[in-house]
Amino acid sequence: MTDEDVAYLDACNDLPMGRWDATIGAELAGDYQKMYQIAETQRAVYEKRMQALASMPVSDRFEGIKEEYCLADECGLLACEYEMKRARTLMESNLTGEKYYWGLGDRAMDESLNHLALAKKAYGEQYGSEGLLDGIVSAFLS
Repeated sequence: MTDEDVAYLDACNDLPMGRWDATIGAELAGDYQKMYQIAETQRAVYEKRMQALASMPVSDRFEGIKEEYCLADECGLLACEYEMKRARTLMESNLTGEKYYWGLGDRAMDESLNHLALAKKAYGEQYGSEGLLDGIVSAFLS
């Protein structure tokens, strides 16, 4: 693993990830405006993270791992966007729309987790250990 690869992993660990599940409390309280604002804030966290990580070089051998991280973040950002749309439909009492966006957001969340797992698997296949990624994946899931 190159110094650039290690720097990328460190940045993945150090940069905050958006929390697509951060809206739960506001939703349960029926505060859909706050739910929207939380999802919007979390989307911005993903955007900043994605911008910072996209510009970081990695070795050819590490490129597939970086791609999985990028896809995980893109799916997380998409989940936040769906949460924003879902919050709007809840403000409008549009339960059909809410159900639609809930389904899309749920799939985006699942895809985000799937890409994190694929990054961990690819790392294990390339370097024989997943230890360095455990902290990153655990931080995302906690």
